Amino acid sequence: MYKLTVTIFFYLIIQQTKVYVHGENQLVNLFTSCDQSNSNENIYDFSSYDIQDETKINPISFEKYRGKVLLIIITATYCQYTRQYPYLNQLKAHYRSNNFEILAFPCNQFGLQEPGVTGEEILNGIRFVRREFCDFVSEKQKFVDLAGGNYMSNFPMFEKSDVNGYDERPLFTYLKSRCPSPVDEFHPWPNITYRPIRSNDLRWNFEKFLISPNGFPMKRFASKVTPMELIPHIDEAMARSTDKVSLAHQLNELLFVEENF
Repeated sequence: MYKLTVTIFFYLIIQQTKVYVHGENQLVNLFTSCDQSNSNENIYDFSSYDIQDETKINPISFEKYRGKVLLIIITATYCQYTRQYPYLNQLKAHYRSNNFEILAFPCNQFGLQEPGVTGEEILNGIRFVRREFCDFVSEKQKFVDLAGGNYMSNFPMFEKSDVNGYDERPLFTYLKSRCPSPVDEFHPWPNITYRPIRSNDLRWNFEKFLISPNGFPMKRFASKVTPMELIPHIDEAMARSTDKVSLAHQLNELLFVEENF
């Protein structure tokens, strides 16, 4: 009996330690770096439709974003992370130049949190419904620039998309193939509405992918990473772009000098 009690005691300690360590890893490992070794395919090979384009006639090629740092994000109207919407606007405004853009893709595969059928329904849900995530500036002032308080994004939003499973969009097949998931565990099964389940699936709404100016995925971020926490990573991506432009400029100058020597 004594041995059994001791065994159970140490088993419980080990299990608690595992949970604690896993929790620590979840807090620390909030993003992963992407594989950029294969340059045969990049983000410019893909396209999508504007969220309000119900005709599905004129897809938008991501070639139009060549040279920009991109943040691709999965969104939903009725999610705990919906409160990130206004901060995405702030993030876009933080980079006033034309070298940064956010591309948002609504998704209904996680807890059925994006039930809107049309683009208009989704945009109206964000604009008028999610008022509980808003803050008052004062008692008399209306909600300002916040999701549910007449909120409108200052970045492009695209058609509602499957990001996992049999009908996942090729864009997300590509992104997941280059970027491992920063989170190990999945949400409880009733909240997962797609099949099959794969190890590199997106785990929840508001996961994010950072894309370099040459069109390759750089980093993948967990849902809990807030938009403003991305600034150092975006700055890093922009610095790399600036360094490459500077190097190209120096090479051109050297060639010019050599040709005229």
